[in-house]
Amino acid sequence: MTPRAGTPRRWAAALLLTLIALSACAPEPAEFRGTRLTAGESVPGFELTDQFGQAAESGDYRGRVVLLTFLYTHCPDVCPIVTGQLRKVSEALQNEASEIALVAVSVDPERDTVEAALDYSDKWRMSERWEYLVGSREELREVWAAFYVDPVEIDLDEEGSESQAAGVPPTGSVDALRQDLRQRYLVSHSAPVYVIDREGVMRVVFTPPLDVDAMVHDVRVLLR
Repeated sequence: MTPRAGTPRRWAAALLLTLIALSACAPEPAEFRGTRLTAGESVPGFELTDQFGQAAESGDYRGRVVLLTFLYTHCPDVCPIVTGQLRKVSEALQNEASEIALVAVSVDPERDTVEAALDYSDKWRMSERWEYLVGSREELREVWAAFYVDPVEIDLDEEGSESQAAGVPPTGSVDALRQDLRQRYLVSHSAPVYVIDREGVMRVVFTPPLDVDAMVHDVRVLLR
């Protein structure tokens, strides 16, 4: 039987109408307030240790929306600010606490011990709100690279102006000696906050100055 003229055109028209109808029903892309990441990169596999000395693996966070950043416990400037803002995010999302995870990854493996991570977390009332992850330089380097973080150490003995900026007490005092032993160098690093979806895909990134309301909004978009 010979197809009637125009049949292919009718099929094409019907297919086009179907596609238009499906696209009209499809959900619109989420409106994030942070910088949207479109590469679809997944969080790399890692095995680190949290502030309680417990093992932490990247797969542990699947099924939750994660806010992940990079800090160090001796940081005199940006890290305390980021920590305070993440605490505000945690407080705003307390009703969704079981569905989210806040994660801080160390950029100072030599000084960020488990004990130091716990002391810092206690100081900021974050011990039960986040996981502060520490590890060896080899373990951490792969995580830094995956998130485009490149920490650089600044020797305070060679940078006098840096020592002054860090608020070093007068030479000769007990406090000066104690702080000199703890803080002989600074770590220059970026402090992005990545928002990662339940499947472990990096979806949004925020950079300082951070907007707490915007971060809360974007987390809730991914919780829908």
